[in-house]
Amino acid sequence: MTHKRILALLLGLLLTLLLSTAAFADTTYTVQAGDTLYSIARAHNTTVAAIQQANNLANVSLIYPGQQLIIPSGTTPPPTTTPPPTTPPPTSSGTHVVKAGETLNSIGRLYGVTSAAIAQLNGIVNPNLIYVGQSLQIPSGGTTPPPTTPPPTTTPPTQRHHLYR
Repeated sequence: MTHKRILALLLGLLLTLLLSTAAFADTTYTVQAGDTLYSIARAHNTTVAAIQQANNLANVSLIYPGQQLIIPSGTTPPPTTTPPPTTPPPTSSGTHVVKAGETLNSIGRLYGVTSAAIAQLNGIVNPNLIYVGQSLQIPSGGTTPPPTTPPPTTTPPTQRHHLYR
């Protein structure tokens, strides 16, 4: 073999190695409001378990906006063995920003939809873990929430003095 062929072969192998390594390089993702590990995993073609393991997360339901997560590459989600749903997933009719004291149930009642529909549309795995400031998509078919009105102010009734003569 000539030196040119050996050099070309080595360069080809090196290029192949570099490209395959780049394809499997981990990336970093910054959690946004409303994200769940499930939605992040789907967006990056990986699994919740792979992200959990790469970040040593004890609880997959506890992530927060601004958190930096390592997204392992080279993983693909396992094939789904369940048949596709017979009804299409709900579509969004708007958003709701979670306020202190709210739950998925109370938000669902506000819009006339189920908490399960809100959880499904937002990829929420644990419906008991939502946080203040989280932006939730509201499934279509619900109602527009009533306007928030301030509580009535109570003013003392005017007093009448009756004079008896």
